[in-house]
Amino acid sequence: MDIPRDTCRDGKEESVATFKGNEFFCYDLSLTPIQSSTDEITLSFRTLQRNGLMLHTGKSADYVNLSLKSGAVWLVINLGSGAFEALVEPVNGKFNDNAWHDVRVTRNLRQHAGIGHAMVNKLHYMVDIILIV
Repeated sequence: MDIPRDTCRDGKEESVATFKGNEFFCYDLSLTPIQSSTDEITLSFRTLQRNGLMLHTGKSADYVNLSLKSGAVWLVINLGSGAFEALVEPVNGKFNDNAWHDVRVTRNLRQHAGIGHAMVNKLHYMVDIILIV
């Protein structure tokens, strides 16, 4: 279901997908995988749910998960050599307040493996990524 939210920077109308339970959106990149030295994930969400998966891409030992965990944004990245985890909590309240929140996660292969950047609601966070063994 597409619902207009706002307009993009180029003047085009954005589309919003609404999920009310067990629905999901799938975009298969397996035939033409993206291989790059930098990655950026950008999305906007609003919800009243405290927990839920917003994005999953990849396979068993090579994946990115972006979800809500107890109302905080939780990022888990595993590029085959172990999982890295970052939890971004808002200063006041939680992200499951039914207001729109913008998330941008960037990763650069040339950076130290324990550092990443997350931006939620235009506030920049330098996240310490914890290795889960």
